[in-house]
Amino acid sequence: MKRTILVFSAFLLVLPITSFAQLIDLSYNANTGDAEFDLTLGNLNVEAKADLDNFKADLSISYEISQTKIEFLFDVVQMEPVDVFMTLELSTLSNRPVEEVVEIYKVNRDKGWGYIAKELDIKLGSEDFKSLKGRSSEKYKKARNRGKSKGQKK
Repeated sequence: MKRTILVFSAFLLVLPITSFAQLIDLSYNANTGDAEFDLTLGNLNVEAKADLDNFKADLSISYEISQTKIEFLFDVVQMEPVDVFMTLELSTLSNRPVEEVVEIYKVNRDKGWGYIAKELDIKLGSEDFKSLKGRSSEKYKKARNRGKSKGQKK
């Protein structure tokens, strides 16, 4: 009986941690230089993975980019969903081709998106950076709402 209670107690302690870990991607660090933005991007990554086909389709439509190019970014460049989003968004904000942003990403991926944005002349705290944060938040809310409408529990 004591053993059952001990196992059950351990389960109750682990359950909230597991549930919290599912809400954010603890393995992903965007490293933007803004903790709130990093959290939003981590959450967006989780939501995008939960409904990847729709996320890819949304990116294709939103950024007027072919599904083939999106698949290339996932499969060949080995990007996370949020990395593909950031690449497309930074390409738009910086007025640079996607291919150029991808090259900067490949060389600097371990330095994070804050560094990559600076390389594209988008400074932390600038209007473009604020726009980037806002767009990521909108994308997260859209992905989250799509997941809820498909019956996912949040």
